[in-house]
Amino acid sequence: MSDSPVDFTTTPVRPGRQAAISDRWRRAGLIGLAGSVLVTAVVGVCAVWPPRGSWASVNTATAGPVTATTEDGRHTIADPAHAANKATKSDVRGAIAAVEHYYTVIGHYPTRAINGDNSRGIMPQLDLGGSTPAIQLAVGTRLSYAPYARSYRICATNTRGTGKWFLYNSASGGSIKAIRRPANPAVCA
Repeated sequence: MSDSPVDFTTTPVRPGRQAAISDRWRRAGLIGLAGSVLVTAVVGVCAVWPPRGSWASVNTATAGPVTATTEDGRHTIADPAHAANKATKSDVRGAIAAVEHYYTVIGHYPTRAINGDNSRGIMPQLDLGGSTPAIQLAVGTRLSYAPYARSYRICATNTRGTGKWFLYNSASGGSIKAIRRPANPAVCA
C-alpha cells in the first residue's frame, strides 16, 4: 500500500458518487475559506478600532460584563447602569404588549392597579389575570400599571440603573419617555 494521500476527486467510487464526494470536499474547503475570511475581518476591525489618536480600555473581568470605552467616552459597549435602563424600557414595552393582548382577549384594559418589584430578583413576572401572558421583569425592575378611565399608564425604574424612571401613557401614545421619579409611583403620577 502506498503512503501517498488519497485523492477523493479521482479515486473511483461507485458510478455517480464521485462527483458528490468531490463537491462535498470542495464545499468543506469553501467553508474553511469563509471561516478564515471571518477571522480576518474580526482581526481587521480590532486593528482599526478605536479611532487613531485615542485610547481604549477593555474590561474583561469574569464577574461583570465586557466593556470597552474610548478616551472621549463614546463607543461604550456595555455599562451596567445603562444596560439596566435598557432592560427596564424593554420591560415597559413587554408590559404594553401584555396589556394590549389583555384588551384583545378580554375586551377592556385591566381594571386594577398592578405593582411589581423585582429588585431582589425573586419576582420575575406580574400576572394580569385571565388567560393573558404575564409581564416579565428583569432583575432590579420596579414596574407599576395604573388604569385610568379609557387609558392606562405604565411606569418603571431599575434599582441597578441610573435612577431614571420610564413612563408610557396610552392616552398620548407614542414612545416611552424618561421622567423624574413620580410623586406616587403606584399610579404613575
